[in-house]
Parts: sequence; C-alpha cells; structure tokens
Amino acid sequence: MLISPTDRNLHHLGKVSSLPEKWGCDVVIRTPRYWAGVQRKELKDLIASVQDGRLAEEVQRMAACGRLDVQVLLVEGHLQWTVDGVLLGKGFGAQWTIAQHRGLLWSVRDRGIWVDTTRDLPDTAIWLQMFAAWCAKDRHHSLVRRPGAISAWGKPDNREYGIHMMQGLPGVGPELAERMWEEFGGVPWAWTVGQDELVKVPGIGKKKADAMLNMLRSPPRTVPPAP
Repeated sequence: MLISPTDRNLHHLGKVSSLPEKWGCDVVIRTPRYWAGVQRKELKDLIASVQDGRLAEEVQRMAACGRLDVQVLLVEGHLQWTVDGVLLGKGFGAQWTIAQHRGLLWSVRDRGIWVDTTRDLPDTAIWLQMFAAWCAKDRHHSLVRRPGAISAWGKPDNREYGIHMMQGLPGVGPELAERMWEEFGGVPWAWTVGQDELVKVPGIGKKKADAMLNMLRSPPRTVPPAP
C-alpha cells in the first residue's frame, strides 16, 4: 500500500510515496489482481475541495489514469441533515445541502469512480486494510450463486434437486435442465470414485460419503417389455 506524504495519519499502513498524488489519490493499493486508487476526503475537506476545484482535478486525474483498475472516492465523516436538508455542523465554510451532496456523488460515479463512506479516521484505516485484502483475492464469490432448489433436496429421485444440479453445467438453464430430467429420468451423472476414496478427504466420513454418493445414484429406469 502506497500512502501520500500528506496523509501522515495513515503512514503506518504502508510505504510513503508521491505516486498516489500523481494519480489524484491519497492511497494506491497494488495487488496481482488490482491496482486501486483511493482519494480520501474528510467531510469538511470534501466541501472545500468542491469550492476550490481540487476535487474536480483529482477526479479527472483518477479517471484518466490508465494504470488504475479501480478508483474510489472515500468520504469520511458522519452526515446529519436538518429537516430542510442542510448539513448540520460548524466550520464547513458554506451551506451544504443534501441535494448538492447526492448530486456530487452521482457525478463522481458517472466518471466510473466508486464511492464509499467511513465514520472517522480509525474507520478509514480499517476500511483500507479490508479493501486491500479484497483486492488481493483471486476471485470474488459473494454474488456467484445459482438458484436453490425449491423442495427438499439431496435425494437421487428429487426432481427439483436434480434440475438445480444440472444448471451448474455450462449453457444449461432451468428449461433445458427440466427437459434433461424428463429425458433421462434423473441426473445423468455418476461418481468415478467410491466410499473408500471419498473418506480419504479430510472432513468426509462414511455417513457423508454415502450421502454424497446417493446424490448421483439415480433409481433404475423401468424398461417397458418388448411387445
């Protein structure tokens, strides 16, 4: 993690470098998967930087930087609004409304820059460490899901479960999986290993191995007698 010289309160998180400022950031996170730039703005500084044009320049540099895969504007501070939608607090230099704030963040997102928030400086330090860990992951699985089976599952003769399993095949959606089930009378898969091989895997006992084997052990199909 590279930290701008001006962000002294975050120097303990990484190496001090002038590179982040060159790219319009306060922090640059480097991992094999991502190069991410983070521009941290405490609430008062965010408002001041809008008024003096600094934020526009920083956003432009971040968006134009071809080396950064991800750019983030991190807004630090607790927002409280009056009933008229004006920011509560002193020392902001000018009135700041909720419409201005939301419009600003939408404009930043329109430039392809992510926007996130933290409560205070300690929370920002935690956020940066968590984000660096996220950037270092080879893959992100949180949203990788296929629809779950509707009824009880895990049995070879359970139609919903079988259709659910077949949707894990490339190009197989719900309708095609349903037609395959009707054609084959079950899931047309089979284990290439038995119980003895499965129990060698740490965490698999005989009971679990049998349950796993039964998942792909379809009941025998009835062949009509020859006329």
